[in-house]
Amino acid sequence: MKSALLNDLAGFAGAAYSVANGVREEIKTVAKNQINGLSARMDLVPRSELDTVEILAQKTREETDTLKKQITDMQAHINELQERLTTLEDAITS
Repeated sequence: MKSALLNDLAGFAGAAYSVANGVREEIKTVAKNQINGLSARMDLVPRSELDTVEILAQKTREETDTLKKQITDMQAHINELQERLTTLEDAITS
């Protein structure tokens, strides 16, 4: 009698476990579908596209820094040439 009761309980526990796993999987599927639908409605970009944009932004910052330095160097050179021109003009008019 006890053995039949234990067998019934074990069978019930096994069935409950199977049902719980099925419910868990169903909840995961529903949640995943909800998240996918929400992200589609929010017009989110994939991670790979975001990574690509970040790389491009970094390259653009580096190029901008290089160009700023070149402009600063050119301005210094122009100032030097203007000083030389002023010195030559002063020498000619004196």
